[in-house]
Amino acid sequence: MLPDFPEVRQLIGRILEEWFEFCCNRRLGLMGRMRKVVMHEGGRSALRRWDGSIERKPMGRIGSAVTLRKEELESKGVGAVLEALQTTAEDMAGKQGRFMIRRINETLEEAGQVRHAKGQALTPGLILEMLDMVDIDFDERGQPKMPTLMCGEALFEAAKKLEPTIEYETKQRQIIESKRLAWREREGDRKLVG
Repeated sequence: MLPDFPEVRQLIGRILEEWFEFCCNRRLGLMGRMRKVVMHEGGRSALRRWDGSIERKPMGRIGSAVTLRKEELESKGVGAVLEALQTTAEDMAGKQGRFMIRRINETLEEAGQVRHAKGQALTPGLILEMLDMVDIDFDERGQPKMPTLMCGEALFEAAKKLEPTIEYETKQRQIIESKRLAWREREGDRKLVG
């Protein structure tokens, strides 16, 4: 019987967890770079918005099983473990991504923050309408932290083909300036701890 090395076992476990998380985040792309909050207990989550409103939702359950056959482990060694974890991570990430998109869509629908284009082609005007619907933060120099557009491949290709006009750029500057004023107001209303 081989001796047990608990510290080594724990280290290997952490390395495999990090590999799993890396594979998940790589598959999730942009969503994999979002800030994560670990919740250790409870069946509900609460989102507190800047305006003080609170949205409560039940927690979702997502899972995926790791499958590793003894024959694969014997023939491929550690490579079999990494392959199994990668396959499971990709499955898990797909489920997480679909869950997050569904939850985001529900929240946006409830908040009235959805603009249905009803099949019309993407235009600069639609982009300006979307920009006007979201809050924009600004850095310490007053530069906007522009939102990231998440979309499917077809919409992404259509967006790349759009040519901004002078009217579009003027309207975009007006929207950003109104967002800057709203941001300053929000920042001025914040209660500082101290």
